Amino acid sequence: MADEMEKPLEPAQVAMVRYFDQDTGKEIKQLQLRGTAGQKIAFDLEAHSADYRQQGYQLVANGLPASAKYQNGDQTYAVILKHGRAVIKPQEQLDPAIEKLGVARDQYWRDYTKTVYFVTATGSPLAQSSQQRSTWTRQLTVDLVTGKIFNKDEPWSCTRQRYADVTVPVIKGYYADQTVVKGEERAMQEINQKVIYRPVGKIIPVDEAGQPLTAGIPYTNDPKDPTKVLPNEALPQIAGYKTEDKTISPSVAGENTLVKYQRDIRRAVISYLDSTTGTTLATDKVSGGVETKITYTPDQRIQYYRDRGYRLVGNTFLADAKYRASAGMQQDFKVTLEHGTKLVSVDMPQEGGGPINPNDPAGPTWPGQDAYDRDFSYTVNFINLYGHRLCKDRVQRSHWTRTIKVDLVTGKIINPRAQWFSSASHYRDVPVPVVQGYYTNRRVLREPKAIPFDLRYTVVYYALGRVIPVDEQDQPFPRVDHPRYANDPLDPTTIMTTEQLPFIPGYSAETSTVSPSDLSADTKIVYRNRQTKDEVEQPVSTAPASPQQKPAKAVASEAETSQQIPTSQQAVPQGTVQKSTPTAPTEVASEQNLDSAEQSPVSETTETTAASKKPAKENQPQSSNGFFGRLRSRFGKKHN
Repeated sequence: MADEMEKPLEPAQVAMVRYFDQDTGKEIKQLQLRGTAGQKIAFDLEAHSADYRQQGYQLVANGLPASAKYQNGDQTYAVILKHGRAVIKPQEQLDPAIEKLGVARDQYWRDYTKTVYFVTATGSPLAQSSQQRSTWTRQLTVDLVTGKIFNKDEPWSCTRQRYADVTVPVIKGYYADQTVVKGEERAMQEINQKVIYRPVGKIIPVDEAGQPLTAGIPYTNDPKDPTKVLPNEALPQIAGYKTEDKTISPSVAGENTLVKYQRDIRRAVISYLDSTTGTTLATDKVSGGVETKITYTPDQRIQYYRDRGYRLVGNTFLADAKYRASAGMQQDFKVTLEHGTKLVSVDMPQEGGGPINPNDPAGPTWPGQDAYDRDFSYTVNFINLYGHRLCKDRVQRSHWTRTIKVDLVTGKIINPRAQWFSSASHYRDVPVPVVQGYYTNRRVLREPKAIPFDLRYTVVYYALGRVIPVDEQDQPFPRVDHPRYANDPLDPTTIMTTEQLPFIPGYSAETSTVSPSDLSADTKIVYRNRQTKDEVEQPVSTAPASPQQKPAKAVASEAETSQQIPTSQQAVPQGTVQKSTPTAPTEVASEQNLDSAEQSPVSETTETTAASKKPAKENQPQSSNGFFGRLRSRFGKKHN
């Protein structure tokens, strides 16, 4: 073991591999390989030469045998490389590796063009240029390492022998300096040629003084020859002018020809239009020679209509207007007017009935003041079923204003529905008065909204029913009043339910309260014989009564009779204790429709007391059948 560790190491041997460029004779690389003597030299030529192959080199010879081993002493081996070559064919795609060496396309492929330009004398193009191409190619041999071209003087070949002739096109309004551009032999160069065009001449119509009437009409090109124009050119028609000639034949394509025309007579019509109504107010007609000034002025007519409330809107008739040839046989002008307007209100008042236009005193007049400043009323009247007025009407007034717009031509109000304005938004409440012998179903008419119209409301009163005294057999007493219910002095919709009933000697009422459910209906009150009642109620006396002495109640009754009822028809005054509010019949007119056709007619007679306005039949005693018959007739009509 110790002997092995003491054994000396064998020295490393070096094998040198040298790369040479055969084309330049220069060494391009050295490679040192190390190993022990007798060991096989490991060398991968493919791996160590890959970079050179990519650079365009090709292997010529490899001096290192595959079986070579390391030996004692120096060892050198040579690897010979040469430059690769490639032939460039123009029809094939160029190898990118060759392109990287700086080989340009124009070294083996060139295109040349012959161009014919069609332009004006100033160089402006008039048509698309004509181009013909020639392609020149050759094959090249290239060093793949350096990019050197070995056959720089290689001759070129071309696809064509000569260029073709070019026909010059006809361009409208121009004539050319040649008809054909001749072809020529091909050449390795760009060829540019120009065909020059110039404007053709014009037919220029002139008037008697030699002044041009138009800018002129160009001659017509000859469609077969770009250097010529057509003969027998037709002369143009000029509105308002005429000429004796019909055609011309220009001698030179680029020169103008003057043709004399005579002037025509034309007419001008000036219409005055009312744009507000869409009507024609007036029409004036004048005539004169073409292109001469129209001797007419609309000022006088315009002022005439201004004096009558019109306003000028537009006027196409200018001060320097002429009879234009281009306008045809008739030239129309329009003077447009519209109705003037003016606002009228309390702040901008006008005298009603006065002339609107001072220069037209016989024309329209201003509306009256009530068209924009007036009073409206709210009237409440009080009637019975027969239309008789029971109380004085209650009238309230409201003041209203608005702004109206007046047509100064017609005097009409343009905005008849203009809104009215008032400082009062509502009328005051109207308390319904108490009318003796009548009742109604409203205590107060609440304040209605004020509107710019007259309002009328009718409160209808109905006759109160009566108290009918009857005996125990339900028969009315003869010659006894049938008094109406007593009004509540503070409420027109109720009556006094407790009141003194009519006094009938020898009788007493079963109740002292009258509370009907229908204030229009009569109420029967049963009276009983007091003598019969006293005999029943008093205890039987065993003492004989004096034939001259009357019972205390009887005496008292007679005293009451002598003091309170001097006659059998007198009634005791009514008293006030409490109120009752029975349902009343529906009113004829509603508060929201004060002018409804359902309102009862209002009597215009002078106001009197309620008692004087009652019908005579209502104040006299009536039989039971006649009284209720009248009630049925009256309330049957009312409730329908």
